Amino acid sequence: MVRLCRENNIPLINIVRRDEQVELLKGDKYKCEYVLNSEKEGFLAELREISKKLRANVCLECVAGPIVGQIVEVLQTGGTIICYGNLSEQKMSGISPLKLMAKDLKLEGFLLPYWLKEKSTWALMSVTKASKRLLDEVVISKEYGFHQVKEAVEEYKKNMSAGKIMLKPSLTQ
Repeated sequence: MVRLCRENNIPLINIVRRDEQVELLKGDKYKCEYVLNSEKEGFLAELREISKKLRANVCLECVAGPIVGQIVEVLQTGGTIICYGNLSEQKMSGISPLKLMAKDLKLEGFLLPYWLKEKSTWALMSVTKASKRLLDEVVISKEYGFHQVKEAVEEYKKNMSAGKIMLKPSLTQ
């Protein structure tokens, strides 16, 4: 996401949950300008200030839990929250229906197979080509077969910053 936003001149506010992740994203490899630790005191005020400065109107949300309610508070009018994960294993909470209505916010779900299903063959070829370039930089910490999904999820939960977990159909029982 960092690379995509940088290449397309889109400012990005990174929200993480540990200081090590702040250091990683601000460091020499990623050089991110806006990295906030949601567990730190003053997080919401800082998020509000940066969101206002950048006129943030889209949130790509993979954690869920109470952070979603906080994001609703700071997202600009007409904004959209796109949920694509549930890393906290909690329900989204703290969302004010009045804020959603008054700010004309949208809350959407995203699952890749549904998105891909709507694309033409030519669009899929283009997406595949662009994705290949981006995937070359992804760190894969471990690979599992589809029959090992539970183990893969547990491994990822224990070591989220170690890299991605790859599910491969070729790794069968």
